[in-house]
Amino acid sequence: MFKKIFIIFFLTISFSFAITDTILSQKGKYSITWGFEDQVGNVKTILQIVYIRDTVAPVPSEDELDTLFGECFVSVVDTPTAVDNFNNTIIKGKTNDTLFFNEQGTHKIVWYYDDGVNKSFQDQIVVVKDVTPPYIDSLPTIYSDSVYKLIYPVAIDNCDDSIYANIIRIFLDTTGN
Repeated sequence: MFKKIFIIFFLTISFSFAITDTILSQKGKYSITWGFEDQVGNVKTILQIVYIRDTVAPVPSEDELDTLFGECFVSVVDTPTAVDNFNNTIIKGKTNDTLFFNEQGTHKIVWYYDDGVNKSFQDQIVVVKDVTPPYIDSLPTIYSDSVYKLIYPVAIDNCDDSIYANIIRIFLDTTGN
């Protein structure tokens, strides 16, 4: 024959500041006194120490940031974010790098996320590469009965205002063709 045994536990938590629930959401050291009382009034208390620490750096919202491309320049306007693991808040990225690039080539931005205790870092690549050739309409054929001084034509470039031509080859047709 089995008897049912009932034990009722009472929870008593003492804090040096007011708290409305049993979630410990602030960093620091907590001294918690737990109290247990059975049906006949026997009481047992025990002290528990809980340390709430923030030891994990913020986690970037994206595993890898998109590479940014531009032909003449790149101006970074979107700031990446991270999530603080301690209180689940969004942290905007900061950088000490420039956010405007107008030199041809590959550049790197180092973003950092600071939760006040820990920092995490994330790289973003920026590529400035002009792939569009200069634009110029067709040039006229020139007929001259005397010495002719070449006038360098000008083309329009998408990254520069104008570009003057360079002579690549000059051919002399001595047969008049």
